[in-house]
Amino acid sequence: MYSDTNPVFADSIFETLPEDKKMWCNLRNDDIYMLRWGDPDYVREYILNIPHAKTPGFYIGSDGYVFGRECVSKNPDQPAQMELDKNWYNYLLWGKLAFDPREQNVFFKNKIKNKFNLDENSAEAIYSAWKSASEIIPLVTKFHWHDWDFQWHVESCTGREGFYTVEDFIENPTMEGTDLINIADYCELKLKNEKISSAATTPPAAADKLGKKAEYALEILDTLPNNQGQNELTKTIEDIRAMAYLGFYYSHKIKGAINLCFHQKNDSQQKKYYKKSIAHLKKALSNWKNYARIMSSNYRSPLLARIGRIDWVKLNKKVESDIEIVSDQQKE
Repeated sequence: MYSDTNPVFADSIFETLPEDKKMWCNLRNDDIYMLRWGDPDYVREYILNIPHAKTPGFYIGSDGYVFGRECVSKNPDQPAQMELDKNWYNYLLWGKLAFDPREQNVFFKNKIKNKFNLDENSAEAIYSAWKSASEIIPLVTKFHWHDWDFQWHVESCTGREGFYTVEDFIENPTMEGTDLINIADYCELKLKNEKISSAATTPPAAADKLGKKAEYALEILDTLPNNQGQNELTKTIEDIRAMAYLGFYYSHKIKGAINLCFHQKNDSQQKKYYKKSIAHLKKALSNWKNYARIMSSNYRSPLLARIGRIDWVKLNKKVESDIEIVSDQQKE
């Protein structure tokens, strides 16, 4: 659901439908279980890409978690908040834009303003930071693509088999039907001096975009005045900040993987690529620690149906092991 606004793997399913039949779409959130997400432009584009001639509409599936009471917050409301209330903005986007995708974004800015009792400038800032940070997860998921929910949890860089290392990021494919090139193919093309289509998004470009989205979100958040103890606003800002640090983490992890790939394939400049890879992976670790600090401060370690137990602080060691992977290859 939070990968690409026009997932081509759905086309073959619709093609099997008889001409006189329609099929409801199940939009499955296999991507975001903890963080509050909100990007109206993504939702609008997604809805407009649904083949309306072949479906009467959609419902949002709850594979992997339940739309009950929020149960992992370390600072819960009393009684515990309903998931639909915690993610009010997310469901507002899908509901309102499904009803009328022509609705302008000023509508959502006003909803944020009224929800948190903000002035115009603060509402605009929250809207912009939230949108920018929310663009991070779809881009990461389609860059490091997995077909099944048990294979990928973007909020922890894990799957059922465990943590995805810097080497996994080299070989893993990008999402079918997107303009993204995976790292292994990119390195091969560059080393052979072969032309890369101008329409393609290269791994460095994807990594740079992640970094810019994260930087923009954090810069905006840093301009906000004290929220005067509004608990829900505080939690929302913390989630936006966490998504931004997650974006920085993946940005530097991808850059570390690019340089590791060149290090493995280019004997003449191995030392240069080794140093760059280490430098980026150290930055990735620093940003992961910021992310883990926020997540562990706000959320108890969740037990996810598809992935298992997630502990962001314990994952620090796994993130650090990426640096060791590169170091060990230099020793060889």
